[in-house]
Order: sequence, then structure tokens, then C-alpha cells
Amino acid sequence: MRVFAVVFILVALMALATAARAAGCICSPDPFENRWRAVSTIFTGTVQSIDEMHEYLRKVNSNDIPVKVVLKVKERFKGAAKKDGTFTLQTSLTVDTCTGHPFEVGGEYLVWGYRRDEGVYETWSLYNMPSGTYDVGGLCGGTKKMSDAASAADIALIRKKLEELAAEKPKGFFEKMFGD
Repeated sequence: MRVFAVVFILVALMALATAARAAGCICSPDPFENRWRAVSTIFTGTVQSIDEMHEYLRKVNSNDIPVKVVLKVKERFKGAAKKDGTFTLQTSLTVDTCTGHPFEVGGEYLVWGYRRDEGVYETWSLYNMPSGTYDVGGLCGGTKKMSDAASAADIALIRKKLEELAAEKPKGFFEKMFGD
């Protein structure tokens, strides 16, 4: 009877481990306001190129592929991205580690870009990439394909936030003196 109990427990533990692995990365993204405060830049764009960053290959996870992703910016909402310019992310393509995003050349995305700061360990970045570079903040960072229904919902929240910020902006001298 005791052997049966031990075997049952081992089988149950293996089943749980397999289920967790099969489920992959399950996100519960931070509320919009938290992401808005933490993010450095938000924009929509199309992936122009994806280049492997060989200097980081296979340092952490054999399934992980660190890459430099160049996007053509279509619309900028916040931060450093310039409309009609390009923007470079240093991230990974894997979903095994939950730290990158599975970008595809030609794909259109809503990008939430997080800047790496000097001397700060970012839980969403597996690699010691240079400070000042940008990543997506992991699979839970907000970056999505534009075809994803959640992108439209996020863009609506972003536009609402931008309207709120514009309404809060203090009036300048001439606006105070002569009205809007």
C-alpha cells in the first residue's frame, strides 16, 4: 500500500511538471497604469529584419534565440520611437523562457519597449545586453500582434491616457492671458 502511495505521488508530480511545461508562459499582465509608468516607448510598427546576436547565443537556454529586431514605426504613442523611422529592439524569439517575443519579419505589432538601465537587473531580460537598449519586457510586457484583439483594446486605453495627459497639461502664459 505504501509503495502504491509513493508511486501515485510521483506520477502526480510528473503530471503537474509536464502540464506546467506544456502550458508555457501564462501571463497576467500588470494593470495598464503600471505598464504605462514602467514602459519607455510605445508604438506600432512592422518588422523589417531579425538578426541573431551570436555573441549571446546559447549562454542561457539552448532553445533561446537572442536577436536584434528592427521595426519600421507606423504610429508613436510614447517615448523614443520616431514615426516613419526605425526602432531596434534587442530581445529573444523564444517563448520557452517567457522573456522575449516571437516576432516575424513582415509582422505588424503594438510594441511596448522597455529601456535597459545601467546596473539594473531586469527580470524580463536573460542577457547582459548593453544599457540603453530596448526589449519588450517579456511575454507579459504588453507587446502583441496588431491582429490580436487585445491590441485594439490597448490602443484605446493608450489614446484615452494621452487625452487625459493633454487635458492635465498646464496652460502657458499666452493661453492664460488670451484663452484657448
